[in-house]
Amino acid sequence: MKTYQTAEVAGVLAGAPYFPMLLFPGAILPYERMPAALQRLADILPLTQWVKLLKAASLNAPAGSALVPMAIMLAIAAICICVSLQFFRWE
Repeated sequence: MKTYQTAEVAGVLAGAPYFPMLLFPGAILPYERMPAALQRLADILPLTQWVKLLKAASLNAPAGSALVPMAIMLAIAAICICVSLQFFRWE
């Protein structure tokens, strides 16, 4: 597999999910007011899960309501770690 070794390429690849992460998680636009298709798209973003956890904590929601966002965040973290181990190499 090809490894990317320049900071410019890393910046572009890291910046690609930046704008969707700003718009869709519910921090700027209300998640509940989005169409169902956009909500499903937003649900795969880790920042959406973080906003859900913050809302649950601020509204004193039961602890069980935080389990799904935490599980999704852990799964995303595991996927990102696996991808980084595959592509990133120290020289």
